Amino acid sequence: MTEIIEYNKTESALAELRQSYAGVQFEVTNPQGMQAAKVARNTIRTIRTDLEKMRKQIKAPALERSRLIDAEAARITAELVALEKPIEEQIKAEERREQEEREAKERAHKARIDAIKAKLDFIAGSVGKAFGKPSLEISAILAGIISYDVKAKGFDEFQEEAEKAKANAIADLKILLAVAEAMERQQAAQQEMEAQQEMEAKQKELEEREKALRQQEEALKQQTEPHIHTLTTELHVHNIEQHLQNLQPEFAEAGEMVEADFAEVEESSHKQEACIQIGRKGLDLIYDKVREEAPQKLEIERKALERFNGPQMCVLRMGKFIQKIGTEQIDHTSDPDKVIYTVEIYLQ
Repeated sequence: MTEIIEYNKTESALAELRQSYAGVQFEVTNPQGMQAAKVARNTIRTIRTDLEKMRKQIKAPALERSRLIDAEAARITAELVALEKPIEEQIKAEERREQEEREAKERAHKARIDAIKAKLDFIAGSVGKAFGKPSLEISAILAGIISYDVKAKGFDEFQEEAEKAKANAIADLKILLAVAEAMERQQAAQQEMEAQQEMEAKQKELEEREKALRQQEEALKQQTEPHIHTLTTELHVHNIEQHLQNLQPEFAEAGEMVEADFAEVEESSHKQEACIQIGRKGLDLIYDKVREEAPQKLEIERKALERFNGPQMCVLRMGKFIQKIGTEQIDHTSDPDKVIYTVEIYLQ
């Protein structure tokens, strides 16, 4: 039997149906067997549908009560929530405040620890910062760490660690400073030696250049010396233009006289001596005209005789010079050497 009294009749019918139809194989291939199968199905279906109708009938009052139960519970719950909610909000507000306060304290604590760690990193990092630097920079970093007041920097519970970090940093920086100073002394000595070697090399190079220049100057002097007086004299030729223009007729006359004398001594075996005498005569003719304006005449005459004392200075060329000098420009007041070289120009 079932616990639901209303289902007892259906339970009994189920037992009978199980005995009648459980495991039965109907001959549905023939009309009689098919009919028997349909009768059995309809019988079972009717009992099943009647059970469903009874279930709904029995449950209907229960469903209504359940609905009422749910609705009343919802109403009461809403009134309870209305009373509970303000209290809940107060509680949650306080919990949020406490949470925010805890988080603020944690942030402050973390910030304080981070600041202390940054200061510890500064002390320890001074060694890395000084690595490879010149001794002056290392000295400055070392002085900064020595003067760093750990007690005044607020290391709190990290005070002992900060003291150790400072001591270690000072020791390491002193080692770096000693090494840097030793290297700088070595580098200075090396640079001084290299500078001395470079200076000696440059001095040697300079001496070699000066020697080469002197040799070049000497060679150039030897090449150009024969032309210097001639070029210098040419630059002074224009200085007496006005004075000699007034003497052109006299110089022409002197040239004619010298050519006449040359005709007499052309076949002489003593042509060199004759050339000298005619040259002297030609110069006398010139300086008789300019004696008052040329006090250097005696020196010029002496040098002229020395220059003309040679067979290459023939009388004919001397005569042509005397003729030509009357129409050109010779500075008779300049240095005697310049005048003589000018004479040589015209005789070439």
